[in-house]
Amino acid sequence: MYVCTRRQVLMPVLALMLSTAAVSGCRKSQSREQFLDSGNKYAGQQKYAEAIVEYRNALKVDPKFGPAHAQLADAYMKSNAAALAIRELVVAADLMPGDAAAQLKAGQLLLLAGKFEDAKTRAETVLVLDSKNVEAQILKGNAAAGLKDLNGALDDINEAIKLDPRNARAYANLGAIEMQKGRGAEAEAAFKRAVEVDSTSVVAQLALANFYWSTGRLPEAEAPLKRAVELDPTTMVGQRALSAFYMSTGRMKEAEAPLKSLAEKPGDNQARLTLADYYIRTERFDEATEILQTVAQQPAAYADATLRLAAIDYVQKRPADAHRRVDEVRAKQPKNTPAAIMKARFLVTEGKVEEALTQAQAAVAGDPRSASAQYMLGTLLAMRNQVDEAIDAFNEVIKLNPRVGGVQVLLADLQLRKGAVAAALQFAEQAVRDAPKSLEARLVLARSLGAAGTTARAETIMKGLLAERPDVALFHEQMGNVLLSKKDAPGARREFDRALQIDPNALGALRGRLALDIGDKNVAGALATIAAAVQKAPRNTDLLLLQAGVYAAAKDTARQEQTLRRIIDIDSSHFQAFAGLASLFVYSGRLDEAKTEYEALARKQPKAIAAPTMVALILEAQKKPAEAQKVYEKIVAMSPKAAVASNNLAWLYVEGGGNLDVAMQLALTASQQLPKVAEVTDTLGWIYVKKGLADLAIPPLLASVEQDPKNASYRYHLGLAYAKKGDKRKARDAFDEALKIQPGLKEAADARNALLTS
Repeated sequence: MYVCTRRQVLMPVLALMLSTAAVSGCRKSQSREQFLDSGNKYAGQQKYAEAIVEYRNALKVDPKFGPAHAQLADAYMKSNAAALAIRELVVAADLMPGDAAAQLKAGQLLLLAGKFEDAKTRAETVLVLDSKNVEAQILKGNAAAGLKDLNGALDDINEAIKLDPRNARAYANLGAIEMQKGRGAEAEAAFKRAVEVDSTSVVAQLALANFYWSTGRLPEAEAPLKRAVELDPTTMVGQRALSAFYMSTGRMKEAEAPLKSLAEKPGDNQARLTLADYYIRTERFDEATEILQTVAQQPAAYADATLRLAAIDYVQKRPADAHRRVDEVRAKQPKNTPAAIMKARFLVTEGKVEEALTQAQAAVAGDPRSASAQYMLGTLLAMRNQVDEAIDAFNEVIKLNPRVGGVQVLLADLQLRKGAVAAALQFAEQAVRDAPKSLEARLVLARSLGAAGTTARAETIMKGLLAERPDVALFHEQMGNVLLSKKDAPGARREFDRALQIDPNALGALRGRLALDIGDKNVAGALATIAAAVQKAPRNTDLLLLQAGVYAAAKDTARQEQTLRRIIDIDSSHFQAFAGLASLFVYSGRLDEAKTEYEALARKQPKAIAAPTMVALILEAQKKPAEAQKVYEKIVAMSPKAAVASNNLAWLYVEGGGNLDVAMQLALTASQQLPKVAEVTDTLGWIYVKKGLADLAIPPLLASVEQDPKNASYRYHLGLAYAKKGDKRKARDAFDEALKIQPGLKEAADARNALLTS
């Protein structure tokens, strides 16, 4: 028989480790109210883990006990488990429809979670119960603002002010809405009024400080920040804001004191984590580590502290230790989203994009409402040229947290990459409205305007950027592009040259400079320019590929061939170099000679893959696909990650009626090695089309079209994918573009049939 002991009564946390039978045997007779009272006592002692156990016990007795759900929500919130808190508080409010306080709390949490429509509904419920409830009126206004109904939001907040003209929070919210409407003077008046009606309101002081700070009036921001801390020295928000203010103004030493004062409070792990963050930012890693090692011993703060320790390890060049710490957190907490995000960051830094993508997908699966997880996923998808999926991820970020900076810039850039200029302009304009001083936002707006042909405004923006930062090579490069579009060749040349003076590795500026020289028939000048660049970085394959192109313009096929061979020596998977060399042999009619040469080289270097790859390419050019296939198969057997051979073998299998599953695996291998090569992404997309997987086919095919928009076959493949998906409009657009590029496209009849049968 199980017997309750005094020790077990005094340590209810052990209930987590006892069997259900043991718990019921010991405490079966306790009522829901007794469990609730016990939980409240623990909560009063800030023992939230124990309180959570007691509240759950109350709910085992009565799952519809609203007060227990409400108190459980509060304990979750104090334990930094906001998602669980929202769920419990919503349940509590549903169980207690006549409890205005429960409805209001639920609405406020829903507002913080970005569920504006639900928050508005809760506010309206409270107002039915109490039409003069000021807090409900403010909540309704904030929800309306979140729903972009700014006029309705103003009406609601003004109604709150009518109900209580001395309510500082109402005026602070009024100011925030005026800011959203772009009415700075009205916003300032509202923030000042909030302080006037209640000079002891921390919220009012912080709101006024934030207004001054966000509008660049830093000296004026300091006084209300200090006043907020004086009014409530224990407030985390005020102390953190003051510390951040000091750091943003370069007063790093002063930033420490506010955070230390909070960290000295016993049992406040969040304050100590914040102080550790300050030490990390100021590179005082030993002090940060000392704090974090102590905090990590607390179960509730273990993961947060350990992940920070992992970040310190990584910064201090201890990647193995960093990975070990993150893996330990994930082993204990498999659904820990920040851990998955950190793992992804480490992997992408190490160039392991595919593995990083897997981690980001796991982070999103674990918490689809994490803006950070969606942001990381979008970033990695963009790196893989999965433009549409990246756009979807960043749109989710905006839905979850509209205040995340820089997302509009990323969306504008992605829309430019897919050729959607109108959409790019829309995002770029919004990015500039949100952050009018942002260099990145203004640059992407100039690029979008240039793509739209609005060169006058693009030039004005670039002049402004260059006036502020004349030392940024990218700005001079973009100005060169703008002037080039205006046919101002001397001006464009001047800007490209200036960009290269600042950054000799500015590839876009160099490409523009070479194009100008070749266009002016100054091939000798282009050769001298690229030769100087290659001399400084003789193994840079991007530069060598440009040099091969200049040799082609100079009709110097010997040096063009020599340069392409050199690229292949450096990078045996360089698709463009292989393709260029094969084209050169076809053009010069030297296929047999080249084949003999590369066969001899392959015999001398039996473990190298470059020479046999060239043999296979030449066999393809000689219309001998069966022989080429055999050579590619030997290469892949010898080197499974041989990207060029894998891609071309996959294509031969598809065109020859081979095994599509094998072809797909080969194409995936190639795309992992060469994610930005149009031929490779087209192969993968075409295989997906053949397998009837239209949704999977579209992203890589879009990437191919983006990388080579003048290739009619890529557009045909994309059109067929859209047709199989049932999107006739996009299919027709893709087919039309293909026929514009190549009116005699052999697949034209197939395109028409696809539209008729889809």
